[in-house]
Amino acid sequence: MERINSYSEALRCLKEGFTICTAEEMPVYFTLHENRIRVHSEQYTLRLSQQEWKDLYGDRVFYLCDDPDDQFIDPEKDKEYYSWRHK
Repeated sequence: MERINSYSEALRCLKEGFTICTAEEMPVYFTLHENRIRVHSEQYTLRLSQQEWKDLYGDRVFYLCDDPDDQFIDPEKDKEYYSWRHK
């Protein structure tokens, strides 16, 4: 994994469509989706504004993920699921 050296570089990577992550025992993954940062780990998934993300994760060390396709639900399938109308 390639280390990201600053918060601004991490944000640039997200804006370029990369998935970044932390290198902890339980890693946290980040992607940019519809102007919000999607945060995903084994224990939670949430979406944050850029300022919220900076406040919560700005001091972390980030890395470019090697194979991000294995880490996330397909955004198109996710969008389709949440568009269903349950009666």
